[in-house]
Amino acid sequence: GCVYALIAMGMVLVYRTTGVLNIAHGGVGVLAGFVAWDLNTLRGWPYFAAITAGILLAIAAGLLFERFIARKVPNPFLATVATLALFLLLQGLVFVVPWWGNTWGQLFPSPLLGHGVHIPVAASSISWDQIVLLIVGVVVFAGLWFLLRRTRLGMAMRAVSDDSTAARIMG
Repeated sequence: GCVYALIAMGMVLVYRTTGVLNIAHGGVGVLAGFVAWDLNTLRGWPYFAAITAGILLAIAAGLLFERFIARKVPNPFLATVATLALFLLLQGLVFVVPWWGNTWGQLFPSPLLGHGVHIPVAASSISWDQIVLLIVGVVVFAGLWFLLRRTRLGMAMRAVSDDSTAARIMG
């Protein structure tokens, strides 16, 4: 649920500030995840270095797409279609790599895997991965709330999403 919440926050933030439904959001995440998994599991990179490489790839893909494609598209509907094209391209890249084809359903080898907190009343346990995801979700939510409600940048982003023409006129 926390992973879905983080994905939803990213999609809603992009949509509310640009008016573009970024369909490629998931495709960028899948490609970054596969690259991180490949670097860690198959290439022997340390866990956090592989995760960092995956995140940097996602940032680079997003920046390149925004700079060379999204800025040149005249309206939000066509930009949404362009994000669909990017999604299909990124998914195609994932399927082209032959050694990624038989890895569906495998776990990313987290250093926290297998560790957790047992809750005797519920007769279950919560893994440290789940606890970290919950904390990250709350921190990201609070950070985005603060950014959008309490900073000048957030006010500008909300103004552009409400009425981009008026925001441009008002500076």
